[in-house]
Amino acid sequence: MALTNASHFEVQRSSDAKNFEPIGNVGAKGESKVLINYTFSDKAPLPNTNYYRLKQVDLDGTYSFSKTISILSDAGITISVYPNPATEVLNVESGTPVKSLEVFRANGSKVQGIVQASGTNFQKIDLHNQPPGIYVLMVNGQSFRVLKN
Repeated sequence: MALTNASHFEVQRSSDAKNFEPIGNVGAKGESKVLINYTFSDKAPLPNTNYYRLKQVDLDGTYSFSKTISILSDAGITISVYPNPATEVLNVESGTPVKSLEVFRANGSKVQGIVQASGTNFQKIDLHNQPPGIYVLMVNGQSFRVLKN
């Protein structure tokens, strides 16, 4: 994209890579012989895949579009871990498949052999052979503290 006579950049977002809506503007800093970096943060991304593009608007009203990029967002995806406190079994439910699931004791040591991420949205963790105490679950990169009675 040439930046000659640029007025501003309209940041556009889509959930389907076809129907874009403006979500913000960034003013252009004028013509330059050196690279100028611009930033914009989407404060409310859509769940799942977001498609973004820039509409570069020139001072005379003409415009052009950048190439479209996609970013996977975990916004709006909830993970539930219950019951807490637990006694025998701990349930993990996620809005997306559970791809990584690890259990740690409060001292940081990893509990081996009680879970395997199956790629489904629901997991049961068998705690009946584990001693009472505080455990930390890492589910798809998010941490949860659980008390085992």
